[in-house]
Formats: sequence, C-alpha cells, structure tokens
Amino acid sequence: TRRGSSQAMRRPTSRMDFEAEASASPPKRKEGDASVVLAPPQRRSFLRELLLHSSFSVLIIVLIVLALRRPAAKTNLRNTTTQPPQPPPQRASPPPQRASPQTAPPERRVREETDEYSTLAVDELEIVVASLRRKVAATRQSGAVMETDKKARAQIAELQKATKRLLKLQYGPGPTYDLALRLAFRGEALGDVRIRTANVDDVPHAIHVFLHNTLARGGATTKPWKAAFHRNAGHVLQAFVRTPDAFGLSFQEYSPAFPHKKYTLGFAGRPGGPEFYVSTLDNTRNHGPGSQGSRTEADSCFAKVIHGFDVIDAVKSQQPANPEKAGFISDPADFVNILGVDLLTDDDDETNSERTTTTTGKKTRDSTEEKKSDTVEFNIRRKENSPALV
Repeated sequence: TRRGSSQAMRRPTSRMDFEAEASASPPKRKEGDASVVLAPPQRRSFLRELLLHSSFSVLIIVLIVLALRRPAAKTNLRNTTTQPPQPPPQRASPPPQRASPQTAPPERRVREETDEYSTLAVDELEIVVASLRRKVAATRQSGAVMETDKKARAQIAELQKATKRLLKLQYGPGPTYDLALRLAFRGEALGDVRIRTANVDDVPHAIHVFLHNTLARGGATTKPWKAAFHRNAGHVLQAFVRTPDAFGLSFQEYSPAFPHKKYTLGFAGRPGGPEFYVSTLDNTRNHGPGSQGSRTEADSCFAKVIHGFDVIDAVKSQQPANPEKAGFISDPADFVNILGVDLLTDDDDETNSERTTTTTGKKTRDSTEEKKSDTVEFNIRRKENSPALV
C-alpha cells in the first residue's frame, strides 16, 4: 500500500517522464469546466489546421476581389476604345473637306480642272491658247521628242488644259461634239456625213483645230472659205481647208483610246493639219505610233463617222483618182466639195434626218419625207488683232 501510494504521488521529474505520462493518460475534464486543455502535439496540429484554413480564406477573398475588379477594367477599356477622343474645349472645329472631282457636280468639276482660266473671256482665252500653241510648236521644232521630253510634256499639259476650257466656252460642255458635213459632187448634193469627235480629255488640241477651221471657218465670217475632198488614195479620202486664219497642229496629239480605225478622221501631215482625211480602211498600224518614218509620233485621230457611211463609200468608189499621183485629183471639177459644217444639237435624231445617197451616179432620196434635224450655225467672230500661229 505504501509503495502504491508513493508511485501515485510521484511527479514526473524529466521531460521523457512528462511526455510518457501525457501520452498514457489524457487529462480528465472536471464537471462544470468548459475549458479544454490540449496536449502539446494536439496543440501544434490545431495551429497548423488553423493556419491552413486561414490561408485558404485569404486566398478566396483575394480571388473574389480580383473577380470583382476585372469587369470594371474591361468596361473602362471598352469605353476608351469605342468613344472618340474629345476635342480640346477651346479648339475650333476643322473646316469641311473639299469634295473630290469624282463626287463634285459637273459644273464644279469643270471649274476645278481649269481654275486659272475660269475668269477669262473667250477672246482672252483664245490669245492664251495661241501663245501656248506657239511655245509647243517651238519646242517640237527644236528637235525634242514630244512624247518623252519633260519640258514638252509640261507645255502640252498646259495647252490641253487651256484648250479644254476654251472648247467648253465656245461649243458647249462636251465631252464630245456631233457635226454634219454637207457634201456635193458636180453640183448635186450627196447628203450629210455625220461625225462625232473623240472625248475632249483625250485630244482637245486636235478637236479645237478642226472646229476652229470648219465651224468657225478660221474666224473668217466674211472672208472666203473653201473645203473639199481632193484625194482618193484608196485607204483615205483627204480634204483640204483653205481660209486665211486656219492653222494646223502644234504637235502630233494622239490617244491610244482613239486609233485610226475605218471611218475615223485624222489630220494629214507631220505636223498635221489643217488638211484632214477619212480612213476608208483600218489604218491603225500605218498611221499609228511609230509610223510614217517616225519612231514615236502618230497621225492625230480626232473623230469618227456615225452616219452617212454610204456617202463615204460612194465617194471612194466613184470619185476619179489618179494612182500615179498618190490619188490626188488635178481637175477641181472632180472635187467633192464641203458646202458647210454644222454643229448638231442634242435634239437631233439620226433616224429622223433627211438624207441623200449616191449609188450609180444618180442622186436618190428616201421615199419617206421625214423631218429634218435642226442644226446650229456656229460663226464665231475673232478679234482682228488676234494672233495667228505661224
């Protein structure tokens, strides 16, 4: 009994005894005591679990905060990309942009293309064009290659620009013009040959030369004017135009968009004009670029026949020609005279025009009497001191 009581009363004196006693018998809880007394190993396990749960809680809180902030950031980014930048408070708004030539109205586009000539009258513009023609002609006579020389190309561009403005003032907006050539042979009318010019943007200089020498009659309303087909060469019908103020081309203006096909009109000579011809064959190669002994130049082609093909064919087949003289006709009685050239209005109808044809040397007329198209005579006076191209 004494030994048992002594062992029960003995206290652990060492660390090992303490741990052994703690692991052998856990402390007992007294009634009414709410506190829990943990052994050291259980205490460390509890701390680790508490720390682990706390870390998970903090991590979850951080993720929730980030998830709440991310939509706000996207919204701000979307707002900055979709909303245009606000101008400064006191900065004036820029002036409206000028309309491009493609979208501008036709009348405004004309003024923009020739703005420096828009204030000139017809007489003043004729003097400017005549001066530009002389400059271009002098450059060509100096031996410059007009198709590649930079100075020549700049002068040609300026001449074409001023000429397009002059054509619009004298003969209408274009861009093409329809004309009627009234022909007669040995005192009898052959009928009208209607032609349509090329686009003024392609060969304005050539068109102006032809209209000046025929419609305006070289500026001579009271002076003699004569024009006739005096050559039947098989591939062309060539005509001369004689008037005191007539002039020819300053350079060989040619556009690939308007080649020398059959029934087209071109200028004869290098430089060409005022004589012109009607191609009765396809002369694209022998009158095009690199022809007639030139490496780069071509005859200028400026119009085409749109009505009266039978008249052209009749002249080719019946007009006497001398092959030994390259088709030139010596007897003026065999000339096919051009009685006049008329500028047709927009109301003219080719199908309702009265026409005459020649098939066997006798004049015949359509059986149906139709209304003749209205024509407008263009006789434009020029100043007496207007300079002529030499």
